[in-house]
Amino acid sequence: MKGLMLKELYLSKKAVIIGLITYCITFVMFVLVKLSILYGNIGKLSEKTINIVEKDMYYIMPLSLAFILYVTVMTNNTKSDEISKWRRYTYTLPLSEKQIIGSSYIYNAFGFASATVINFIVYFIALALYGIKFDYWMLFIILGIGALAFIILCLNKYFTILLKGDTKKATAILFCIYMGLYFGIAFGFSMYLDHFLESRGYKLDDNGEWPEKATAELNLHLVKIGDTVKNNLWWSVPLILVSLGVLLYFLSVKALKRREK
Repeated sequence: MKGLMLKELYLSKKAVIIGLITYCITFVMFVLVKLSILYGNIGKLSEKTINIVEKDMYYIMPLSLAFILYVTVMTNNTKSDEISKWRRYTYTLPLSEKQIIGSSYIYNAFGFASATVINFIVYFIALALYGIKFDYWMLFIILGIGALAFIILCLNKYFTILLKGDTKKATAILFCIYMGLYFGIAFGFSMYLDHFLESRGYKLDDNGEWPEKATAELNLHLVKIGDTVKNNLWWSVPLILVSLGVLLYFLSVKALKRREK
């Protein structure tokens, strides 16, 4: 298993180096924004504008850097395995499909853990730079970005194995899935909001807009939903993501076995 993980590291080396360089350059850019606030042109703007810039940077810095780092350290080397005929070589070794897929998952899990530690440190650096009050939900969101990136990677790996290393087809299928989910969720959510307002007797005006009272009630309803999830159902998010990861692991193992028949 250790050798398999070293293989994953070797194949990922070039992409990881490029990603880390991008990460460092982006990090420096956020520091330069703070220096500009203190000594440069941004500092010459109004106090209100400066506060807006600092608040935006507080959110953008840790979240954007988290996305870059998670994508950098977690990679799908299935295409490289196909090109190098890696699977043929594994026939000479006492390796099962579970070990082959598992080594990739474990490697990416280590990458996830390492990236999470660095991203948490960066968040506290953002706190120090921009002077915003600590919010533990930012840590939860950072973890969510990493978990979502991990699930996307698992999906990518599964379809790449299923399609014998054809990353173009795998990407096309994933794109269709993502777009279907995006528009499906957006449409469903829109229908839900319309139903919520109509059930309370509100109607669209002549301009096709909801009255202000309806909008205010809707905003209050959405805040209540957010608070319910935040205070009572937050555990459902990691549970769903972990379940998806486990399911995709077994699907990938099954897909690899099916190909060898």
